[in-house]
Amino acid sequence: AEHNVRAADRRLAGDIHGLQRQLAERGYRSSAIVALEAGSGLLTGFEQVRAEPELDADQIVELALQQLSLADPRPVFLWVHISDLEMPYNVPDSMRNLATGEEIFPTDPDLSATHYGLVSNPPDESGLHEVELQTGVAQYDKLVKVVDRALGRLLSSVPDDDLLAVTAPHGTSLGEHTAY
Repeated sequence: AEHNVRAADRRLAGDIHGLQRQLAERGYRSSAIVALEAGSGLLTGFEQVRAEPELDADQIVELALQQLSLADPRPVFLWVHISDLEMPYNVPDSMRNLATGEEIFPTDPDLSATHYGLVSNPPDESGLHEVELQTGVAQYDKLVKVVDRALGRLLSSVPDDDLLAVTAPHGTSLGEHTAY
């Protein structure tokens, strides 16, 4: 059967049930903690849902750990969706000087938080300034570390009988093969 889901806001076709329902029939409780809009069709059938687009990886993991520690004897199916690596890149203050101890973010007002060098389309004929690209890449790299650290905390805490699904948006091209 065709599931008909090509985006998070679509619902499964009426005769198709998500993994969360199939696992519920096998005794699992299900929880979704996602950086998505609350009306997302993929959230249908979860017992507990926390859907807020602004949740960051650390917040999602903290909420997930709370779900894992509930006094419920049933195993858990937990879905987390982390979108920290989508623009705009919001690097936590604690990560700003991680690599070098120096402030890598320019104070030039022309390099606003809305672009920091990474654009959704290739640069136009004026080109992409090297400092903009370096800044964007540095931000992205630091956010990868933030997400990696947060997921490490979660993965080390999942009991053997529980199931964890981790999703995230597609990656970002950072100038490789002249793609931005």
